[in-house]
Amino acid sequence: MALLAFLLRLAYEAGWYGPDVRPNLALGYLMPLGVPIVAFTLLAWWATRRAAVTIGDGVFVVPANPAAAGFAIIGANLLGELVPVAPPGAEPGIDGDAVDWTFTAVMGTSILLISIAVFVLRRPQLVLDAAGITVQHLFRRHTVRWDEIADVRRITRPPTIRLVLHSAAVFGLARESVDLAVGWLFVNPDVLQVVIDHYAAHPEDRAAIGTAEEAARLRAYAADQAAWA
Repeated sequence: MALLAFLLRLAYEAGWYGPDVRPNLALGYLMPLGVPIVAFTLLAWWATRRAAVTIGDGVFVVPANPAAAGFAIIGANLLGELVPVAPPGAEPGIDGDAVDWTFTAVMGTSILLISIAVFVLRRPQLVLDAAGITVQHLFRRHTVRWDEIADVRRITRPPTIRLVLHSAAVFGLARESVDLAVGWLFVNPDVLQVVIDHYAAHPEDRAAIGTAEEAARLRAYAADQAAWA
């Protein structure tokens, strides 16, 4: 996608930009940025809908969504846009249009890189084993045992799976819960909800967690769900 952005920018420089032509924001910046991001977002969505779990050492792992890496590459490709330069043979100096151009590039790229930094700091990952679910971040982790889960609920915005726990009922009206931000994970949310609900309700099947046969079954289910998406 970064290569696509570079080629679009190169095409713009070769065909549209000259010493007597004012910079065009849409052609020179928005198109090289927007087209790769839209294409990559669609590709990441397609892959995520078909993702289930990966096999670890006797566990299932739901990794962080790799989309952040793609956005980081696209963002790094834009760093060259941050410095205004004069064409060969031109008088030294900074043109006012170049300053405006650079300000726009700085703002757009900064927002993109800040978003990536937030993702890296959270670094979500789920590890499923016979005991329960471990939610791992960059600096902390939290484990929920299967027998603690009373209910599994979906929240649309932001995309979340809420684990309602048996413990800590307050006058029978509220219970402790743990939220899994599925938008940060490389997994089909429908598959993850079914998997958690199944293992919470069927203790006898937890021993199959981490086996190739069970992983194949979950991946087939993910592919089937994606086909109906």
